[in-house]
Amino acid sequence: RVLEDMAQVTGGRAFFPDARYESDLIDVCSKIALELRHQYAIGFYPTDQESSAKWHRIKIRVSPPKGTGRVSVSYREAYRSFETFREVNFEKRD
Repeated sequence: RVLEDMAQVTGGRAFFPDARYESDLIDVCSKIALELRHQYAIGFYPTDQESSAKWHRIKIRVSPPKGTGRVSVSYREAYRSFETFREVNFEKRD
């Protein structure tokens, strides 16, 4: 559960293949490789420097060109400035 929580906070995903089956490992490795080949990074600088110590929610919407097919997006739900990052608490969630 800790790995899933960390993945959610960082905008990533957690995979748990059954190591007893080679096909599960191959499937997960293929999914990870595909995601790594199709990643984009988006960055920005907040205009409101005074409120940088607060949590800021993030919402990303994608409008793919027609004919592209299904598109999925993974990202962090919020961010906090680097100076206050050590205050983040990975408490157990229900």
